Amino acid sequence: MGASWAMGLGGCKCQVDPPCTVFTDDFDTGTVEDGREVRSGTWSIGSSELTTSSNNSLVIFDTEIPGSGVVPQTIDVRVRIRGGSATIIGLAYTDDSNYLFARLEYNSGVETIRLYKKVAGTVTQIGSGNVNSGAILASIQVRVRLCFSGTALVANRFGGTAAVGAAVTDTFEGRKALVGTYNGSLSEQTNFDALAYGSLGTNEAWPTNIGDETAGCVKCSPSCAQC
Repeated sequence: MGASWAMGLGGCKCQVDPPCTVFTDDFDTGTVEDGREVRSGTWSIGSSELTTSSNNSLVIFDTEIPGSGVVPQTIDVRVRIRGGSATIIGLAYTDDSNYLFARLEYNSGVETIRLYKKVAGTVTQIGSGNVNSGAILASIQVRVRLCFSGTALVANRFGGTAAVGAAVTDTFEGRKALVGTYNGSLSEQTNFDALAYGSLGTNEAWPTNIGDETAGCVKCSPSCAQC
């Protein structure tokens, strides 16, 4: 689907208020800045993956999640994690100085997720936890999801051992998603695939299988524990 965005993800019939709004990107376009904006780093697209080998790199997605004020939202994406890398996925992007993000790390056989807020250009860690252990092959994609409820930020690594959450006390009214890298120990290649992001109200719904246009929806709890 590439940068031709989809709303509602096909057969997803969500009886919630507001309705479920989802945008997807499977990176099948030849130009990085087709529906996306490179804010830092060097990026490319190939084999239906968005790739960077730059440390401290950032791409934002042009399409805003509908709404106003603080909008609960989620990003779901598959990544290839390599040793020394610090892959990030983020939400509530207003500008380069204000957004929320999760950093995925893989070092010495342990996967760790750290949660951050960036406010007026200052990055502060607000949570962290180990989510999996064991060797990871560079050819294996790991699916991760980050959920912002308006007052909490929660990250999940699918197949992992735990979720990582933190309270968010600042106000974030941005409605764009982002991916990139942040302060890795090495400038390792990072790949993103099968990305989706969208709105997520208190009792909002989210597709069970990103990329499956016949997917149904599942409820997420107010605490985002299921996100």
